[in-house]
Amino acid sequence: MLHLVWMGMIKALNRNGRFIVSRAPLTENTVDTIRNWKPDVVIGHIAREENAELARRLKLPVLNTSGMMAHPPFPTVTINNRRTGEMAADHLLSKMHKNFAYIGTPNFAFSEARYQGFRTRIEMAGYEVARWPGIIGGIGMHDPERFRHRAMELRDWVLSLPEPLGVMTVDDYQAIAFIDHLRLVDENLLSRISLISGHHSALPFSPSISGVDQREMVWGMKLGEMVMRIALENGTVPSLTELEPAGIVEQESSAGVSTDDHDVLHAARYIRQSVQLGINVKDVVENGLGLGRRALERRFQNVMGHTILEEIQRARMDRARKLLREGEGNLQDVALQSGFTDHKHLQRVFTEREGITPGAYRKQNLPL
Repeated sequence: MLHLVWMGMIKALNRNGRFIVSRAPLTENTVDTIRNWKPDVVIGHIAREENAELARRLKLPVLNTSGMMAHPPFPTVTINNRRTGEMAADHLLSKMHKNFAYIGTPNFAFSEARYQGFRTRIEMAGYEVARWPGIIGGIGMHDPERFRHRAMELRDWVLSLPEPLGVMTVDDYQAIAFIDHLRLVDENLLSRISLISGHHSALPFSPSISGVDQREMVWGMKLGEMVMRIALENGTVPSLTELEPAGIVEQESSAGVSTDDHDVLHAARYIRQSVQLGINVKDVVENGLGLGRRALERRFQNVMGHTILEEIQRARMDRARKLLREGEGNLQDVALQSGFTDHKHLQRVFTEREGITPGAYRKQNLPL
């Protein structure tokens, strides 16, 4: 995540002049060196009070990019973490789930905010949220059997909850740890769980993990704007700037819905995995589990509340929005990578559904 924030900041700075940017760890041994260099602004990911104390000793303007502290002592640019939890809840609710759980990182403010947003939204819908009490650590590469006891505890917790289960993890690292632990003792449980992460980082993993798009490049560009305001104008910046998450990036881990209809689940997952190939309804049927077109379309409509074609269009739009927010590639590239025939097809469908052209949408979602 942080390297994308850094890239966004550099991009903003390069658009507005020439700046000297240096990276260094903030430790007892580097405080004097950084202070003597006399930078106009120090940008830090300040996660704990001991980090904050070192930053105070610099006696320089400091901008913070971390949401880990509840009350950071420096101006902070971060994501709206409560809204992140709300988006994850809305996604799982749209899949018709009724049973929910949250896995976070206790003692960090951003995790608590995501949990509160998630829980509030779920409770407003009339349901409850179970919460895993601690952090799920990663499984060691050399001796995974050492983690079997913790994996069995996690498995027993999941089995104690009603299924099928919609789970939000605070980020991709907890999502991967969750999946790895269950695979160690009972991989079949994963088929009963719809999983979404509070942060979509596109880490390579199988299954690919759905998550909330945190707009890291935009985050960094907003940070760059503030750096220039301080360095060039001697200006002040807000104590807290919270960016709105861009939305859900749906992947395999939550592509299905809360249903026992495996044909519909298979079809929904195939659409999300293959939409960039320009698939149509016939392709979905032919890649199914042997059900005829009319029967699959009827069952898909009953479970999903819309047609197979509509699901393909939704998947195309989700992918197009993501690519447009990232700001890379021309409209023809975006169209082909989203399963549209060409940029004209993208332009027509996108404008009909969003009420705005793809180009205008891209401009709205970039800060500069």
